[in-house]
Amino acid sequence: NSAGLLCNYDYNTGKNARAGGSGGFLVDQSTGGTAGDFVIYTAPTQAAPNTVTLTERFRAKRAGGFQVNGGPATYSGAGTPNGTQTGSPGDLYLNTSGGANTTLYVKESGASTNTGWVAK
Repeated sequence: NSAGLLCNYDYNTGKNARAGGSGGFLVDQSTGGTAGDFVIYTAPTQAAPNTVTLTERFRAKRAGGFQVNGGPATYSGAGTPNGTQTGSPGDLYLNTSGGANTTLYVKESGASTNTGWVAK
């Protein structure tokens, strides 16, 4: 549950965010590690009065990287991610410095840690 600045405009009806409207975007303003992320979501649904549920489709992470449909994140940077890039199992890291067997890393262990990256 993220607090944020919600921007949603339905070009078909000319109305702002509402259940059943079109998708939009959200700038995450929660106090956790996702604060400042930019999120694109699909049409809101309303489960209860004054409660709108958003389905996340794409997240550009303020700390770098991106996620699609809430799945594993993809990051990039120079050098190894071990000791510098926090991630969760399944995440990918692209080493812009390149090198034999050190261009692609997969996070294989340790949720929300900066270790467990394995070069492929």
